[in-house]
Amino acid sequence: MPNANHIDFVVWHMARNEDQEIHDAQRTIEVWQCDVWYQKLGLPAADDGFGYTVEQVANLPRFNMADCMAYYEAVRLATLRYLDGLTPEDLERCPDPERHPGYTIGRMLIHLIVEESQHLGQVAYLRGMQRGLEYTTSWPSARTPFPA
Repeated sequence: MPNANHIDFVVWHMARNEDQEIHDAQRTIEVWQCDVWYQKLGLPAADDGFGYTVEQVANLPRFNMADCMAYYEAVRLATLRYLDGLTPEDLERCPDPERHPGYTIGRMLIHLIVEESQHLGQVAYLRGMQRGLEYTTSWPSARTPFPA
């Protein structure tokens, strides 16, 4: 699929999206900025991949995937700390009513879950296209062929 987003891009975009959403909700600086991950990955400080064209994705600077996953792990740790402190009342709070009226913490979390689920599906699809049918799935069943 020559015009498909590549896996590195999708994973980076997922991490950036989670980082932005969680820190927007808290009105704090993103892990991306705070820990200068943009420098570590050699990517623009203000970018997140949203709305990228095929050319922008194709010309995204190559980065070390282990570094990208370390960034994602740092984002997830920040997310889990945030979630641990939430109360049921927090879910109804709208952190930025001027810019995003009605966009509550609860709605943000729902959006984040859907967004990441869709992107994980894209990664799984791309991996399947790259590997072919001879590889097993992540969830074996009685019908899943296993290599000898």
